Amino acid sequence: MSLEKRNDQKYIGANVTDIVGATDSAKSLSAGADNYVLTTINSNTGDSGIAVDGATHTLVRRAVLNYDFATDGGAQGEISLRGDSLPLNAVVVKTLYYVTTAFTSGGSATIALNIPTDDAAGLLAATAIGTAGTAGAHDGIQDGAAANVSEITTGIRLPSLTVGTADLTAGALVVYLDYIVPVADTSI
Repeated sequence: MSLEKRNDQKYIGANVTDIVGATDSAKSLSAGADNYVLTTINSNTGDSGIAVDGATHTLVRRAVLNYDFATDGGAQGEISLRGDSLPLNAVVVKTLYYVTTAFTSGGSATIALNIPTDDAAGLLAATAIGTAGTAGAHDGIQDGAAANVSEITTGIRLPSLTVGTADLTAGALVVYLDYIVPVADTSI
C-alpha cells in the first residue's frame, strides 16, 4: 500500500500489506480524516486500485483464463476459455498469453483469441500455430497503447479461442488480460 498527498489532503497511515474489501477498509481508515487518496495493489489478484474519500475505484484489473487440449478438445470452431469473465463495460488494455504446451495439429491450424460479440478485432488475430502456438510468452493485439485497446464490452463476456483450418492435436495456454472499467455499472 502506498499513500499519497494531493493539494490540501492529509496523509493516512496504515500498517498493512494488502487491502481486501478496499471500500470498507478505506472507509475505516478515513475516520476523522477528510480528502485522502489511498492506492493499493491486491497481491492475490494483481488488481490496482485507488480510494478517494472512501469510494474505491479499480484502475486496472486482470482476468486469467486457460485452455488445455486435454480438457477442452481442439476441433475447429470456438472454444470458451476457462477462468475469469470480463465484466460489463470492460476495455482490455493489454493481452499476454503464455503457451505452456506447444500447439500441434494434423494440418495447418490457426488460433485466435476473441471477446465474443463485442470486439471485431479480437485479442489475437487468427495466426498459424507455428507462430502463435510455440512455447513461451506472446503478445496479443492490446499492447497498452490507446489505439490498440479492445472495444467496450456490452455484457459479461467469457473470452474464447477459435481454432481454424485444421483440428488441434495438442496445446495449452494461459491468457492474461489487463482491463479497465471506465463506465460505471449503474445496474448494481
